[in-house]
Formats: sequence, C-alpha cells, structure tokens
Amino acid sequence: MSSLTMQWIKETNAILPLTVGGIFTGAFFGTVGNPLIVSGFFVCVAVALILITLLRKRRHSVFLWGVVLILCAALLGSTRAYFFDQSISEDLVQFEGARVHMVGVVSSAPEKRETTTRLRVQIESVNQHPTLGVVMVSTDPYNAFHYGDRVAIEGVIKKPESFETDTGRAFNYEKFLRAHRVTHVISFANVEVVEENAGNQIIAALTSFKDTLVSRIELLLPDPEAPLLSGLLLGEQQSLGTRLYESFQRAGVVHMVVLSGYNVSLIVQALSKITETFLPLAARSTVLILAIVSFALMTGASETTVRASLMAGILLVGTLLARPHDALRALLVAGGVMVLWNPYLLLFDLSFQLSFVATAGILLWANPLAQKLSWLTERFGIREIAGATLAAQIAVLPVLVLSIGSVSLVAPFANILVLGAVPYAMFFGFVASVISFVHPLLALPFTFITQALLVYILTVSVWFGNLPFAAITIPWF
Repeated sequence: MSSLTMQWIKETNAILPLTVGGIFTGAFFGTVGNPLIVSGFFVCVAVALILITLLRKRRHSVFLWGVVLILCAALLGSTRAYFFDQSISEDLVQFEGARVHMVGVVSSAPEKRETTTRLRVQIESVNQHPTLGVVMVSTDPYNAFHYGDRVAIEGVIKKPESFETDTGRAFNYEKFLRAHRVTHVISFANVEVVEENAGNQIIAALTSFKDTLVSRIELLLPDPEAPLLSGLLLGEQQSLGTRLYESFQRAGVVHMVVLSGYNVSLIVQALSKITETFLPLAARSTVLILAIVSFALMTGASETTVRASLMAGILLVGTLLARPHDALRALLVAGGVMVLWNPYLLLFDLSFQLSFVATAGILLWANPLAQKLSWLTERFGIREIAGATLAAQIAVLPVLVLSIGSVSLVAPFANILVLGAVPYAMFFGFVASVISFVHPLLALPFTFITQALLVYILTVSVWFGNLPFAAITIPWF
C-alpha cells in the first residue's frame, strides 16, 4: 500500500470505520448464507482488486485500497460467523420431540415473568447420558431458582419456531435464541433443584448481591415503585407487569427499565465523581473498570450493558493513556468487538441493533439538534435531554418500523419530562437500599424522596402511554 494511501487513511480517520464496516458486512452475509462461500467470494474479489490496484496509476489506488480493506475485514467477519456457528453444540437434535430427563446448570439469572419463569440451562446429561447443549426452559413462577443451581428437568424438548407478531412482523425466534447459543426449548417443564452454587463463584456472588439488593428495595417500597426502581438500577423489568410495561413502551420510555446505555452511563458518571475526590487517575480508572465489569456480570451481561460497558472501558483506558476522547470511535470498536465475538447479534438481536443505532444517533446528532431547540430552557438539562431523545428516535425509526412496527409519537415529550428525575431517583433509591442494611428506619428520609420521584415518573409515563395517539402501528410492507 502506497505511503500516499496510508497518509490519506490516517488523515481521514478512515481505518476504523472501514474495518468495522467490513466486519459488519462479512458477519451479515455470513449469518444469512453459507459462510465458507461468502468468505471465498470476498477473497476472490480482494485478490482481483489488489491486482488491479498494482497495475493502475497511483491516483486510483486510494479508493481501491479502501475497498480492499473493507473486503479483508469482511472476510474476517464471515469467517468468524462460520466458526461461531460451528461452536454451537448440536447434540440435542437427536432428542427432538421426545420426553426427556435432563440435568444441567442454570447459566444466567432467571427471567421471572407474570405466569412463568424462564431458565437458560447448560445441559450436562440427557437420560443419564453425557450430552452438551443449551436449552431455554419455561416452568411455573412459584419456585425460586438462582444462577448456578444444578437442576433436574423433565419435559418434551423441541426446536424453537419462528412466529408472527401482532404487527405482522416475522420474529425468527430460532436464530434469536441461537445468538445466545440456545438450540432447543422445553415448555411447561418440571424443574427441581438438586444442587446449589454449581456455577462460577464470582458471578454467583455478584448475582446474590443483586438479589439481596432487590429484596431490600421490595422491603422499602410498594408495588409498582419497587419494580420500577429495580429496573432503573438493575434492569429487573420483568416484575413491572405486562400492562405497565406496555404503557412504558407506548410512551417511549421503556429504555429506562431495560438497563440501556443511559443507565450505565449514569452509574459510571456517579462512580467517577465519587472516586475523583480521593483517588489518583490510575487507581480511579482501575476501580471504575472493575466496577463496570462487576456491574455487567451482576446484571446478566445483556447486549446493551456490554456495549455501554465496553465503551466506558475504552474511554477510561484512553484517559489513563492520555489519549484524546472520541465516543464515536469507542462505539465502533465496541460494536466491532461484539460482532466478532458473536456475529448473530448483528442480524438477530434487536437489543443490540437498537442500542448501537440509538447511541450512534445521539453521538452524531444530539448536540446539533439541541442547538436548534434554543427555545427550550437549559435548566434541569431539558434542552440536552430533548436533543438526545430526538436524535435517538430518528436513528432507531427505520429499525423500529421494520422489526416492531410500532412507533411512539409522544416519546420526545415523555422523555423531556421524565429523564431529568431518573438520576435522582436512582441515587436516592440506591442510598436508601444501602442504608436499609443497617436498619430500614434510618433509610426513611431517602425512601420518601425516592418514592416521590418514582411516583412522578410512573404518573407521567403511564399518562403519556395511555393516550389514544401515543403510538401508531405501521403495517408490514
């Protein structure tokens, strides 16, 4: 590659976008087609372009070398898609449709819903024969399960099936579960705990602390304020209830309770302000990185949490190395790493898609939009919140229309009124929960403030969500 080309690429900061764009392209085609054929195609085109570039004049080499860089990165993405797919065990295929007796370990925090509890289980044996695989088990909501429990499961094992949503969209449930290495499902299973603490002890300790914190929140606050605070702090949105969750969706504020990057950024900012007063830069960065990793593991390492945690970690390392900050670069690196680690996220995980696109929209358009909203006051961060909300809504609109078909019309207004109260609710709620470990009465002042803020958030969100024109459904086209 000529020095002129390298100078152009460096000066235009093109290496990272080209590389990440290539990885996304390769992973995309590698997950929808045969990854080996896709990789072979990229190799052939890249070799042809290299030969053409070497034979043409220098002034044409800049564009062609850029295309070659994209193709090489695409080759990396499609190859990774192949190896990811091959790494998923298919041992359970032989048992499809049969009633089986399984033993395995709960590999993530249980998802508690109104009528069921869902468990992701790493299988160890089927009918007393050693077998590998991961299944999604649905059972009754009355028994208590925890991460790391070794469980005995009895039920009919099936291959997950795609289904059509209420808005006419086809949801590829099989590929969505495969993105999380789950190949089969068992519904209405009989599940019994046979051993506790069989998982990773660090994750088990963090998960246990999260469960304890949730129990303290439930001790201090009534329903629905308690599940709302659990959602804000820990992403525990399942206990909100279907009707309340749907109201939040229609109001466009559901991102508050699914542990989006917004929540993670608030936590990182709070920790940074606390530690900067008594820790030097190196120690502060180390503490923050450890706290970010621990928080991600504690809350289940969802795609949005991992993306936000990676971005925060990259920026912290940049600060430690005295490098300039560029949040968009951090987003590209985080997205590229996540797609290389798991190419199926790109196409089959809506949480990853929305999180990445919304963050990109905020980074690119939030400030310009906020400047155009000069008629809004800057007090309480209202203008900043409005700019960020509009930027995120514009960015995710195509994804929402294609994948969900429901778009909130009141989201900008609801977010302007609600998001200013969220950091204070999280702060006072966390302080009240921690103090309650000493005695609940000592936490009363903070509890009263927290409850008032949560009632305000709930009232505004539900009011907007219940408006007849809050959201529109766009038919599939």
